[in-house]
Amino acid sequence: MKQTIKTITSADYAAKKKLALETAPVRKLVNIGDISIKDDEIFIEKSKVEFSQNGIFQLAELMGVPKAFVVKYQKMFGDAGRNKLLNHIASGLGSRNKNIMLIGSPVTKNIIDVQPSGHKYISTKSFFDVVENTMNDHPDLIMSEFFVDKRGQLRIDTLNPNRPFNFGKDEDFFSGMNYTQSPRFGTQLSQYVMREVCTNGMFGKDDIKLSLGYDDDVIKNLYSSINKVAEFNFMPEGFGERIKRASTVNASLSELYKATNFMPSDPITIDRFIPYQHVMQDLKRRGIDVKGLNSQQEKNCRIDCSVWDVINAMTDFASHDYGFKLSGMDSRGIQSDATKLFFKKDFDTENLVK
Repeated sequence: MKQTIKTITSADYAAKKKLALETAPVRKLVNIGDISIKDDEIFIEKSKVEFSQNGIFQLAELMGVPKAFVVKYQKMFGDAGRNKLLNHIASGLGSRNKNIMLIGSPVTKNIIDVQPSGHKYISTKSFFDVVENTMNDHPDLIMSEFFVDKRGQLRIDTLNPNRPFNFGKDEDFFSGMNYTQSPRFGTQLSQYVMREVCTNGMFGKDDIKLSLGYDDDVIKNLYSSINKVAEFNFMPEGFGERIKRASTVNASLSELYKATNFMPSDPITIDRFIPYQHVMQDLKRRGIDVKGLNSQQEKNCRIDCSVWDVINAMTDFASHDYGFKLSGMDSRGIQSDATKLFFKKDFDTENLVK
């Protein structure tokens, strides 16, 4: 049954945009040698700066100190001992003129993330400029999804409802753009595709590449890339052919596990998205002990459902609110993994001799 494409109202958009701008993280490039840590206080160029726990861990990782080591060291020597260690490392790295990006939150009033200086992360204002200007340039696009939270995480999906694609199946697909922004992953843009029959969403093969530089230069390059994919109404190249392949190739047990890893462990719940119990019973009937298989054997183990079934299970779980408390960023991660499976060069069982 065809579903109605949801449209974000102008009032909803304005309210969410206001929240996003009010809580927008702030970026600052600093030399790691300008960071000094004394007792329990952190200073940058002699100004005291508060770090969240995650900010401390991210700073340590950029210094080459794994989070697990920091946690263990902190347990043994306390915060003061941990800070002395990081201060010593920062002093050594500072001589190499190593720059990093600090990302601060106006909500928590501290540093919530630390990334390399080349982290591709435009300002929230520039992010909205890209979304709005793209929609103005392509007026057939409508906004179908808008997620925002106070941690600086944003997700906007757009689609063209007037240009359906049909790939020989009794259903239509619609395409547009996905825009995502977060301190951790930076700014991400991708082609976006929605399957009308179930409103499941996924992305193009590769994210649109962001260049390094100031926001104005980065945005100019983004518009050029967006206009190129717009020539094909934002539909990823070869999408229809990939559907045909994924629909006719049996998935592997390994590919099934990729889908169920995101779901609750209850088989009855998993069956809402894919016939998991049927697959396991079929493997048992065939004399296959799944617990005894290694990772390569799982890839070679053909199961009684298609790759397309697995992909749709992942995108269905990620695209709708079934009460599992997925954020817009969580769902994007699952949809990204589904996209990687969809566009992988060869499916696991594709070249196995039957």
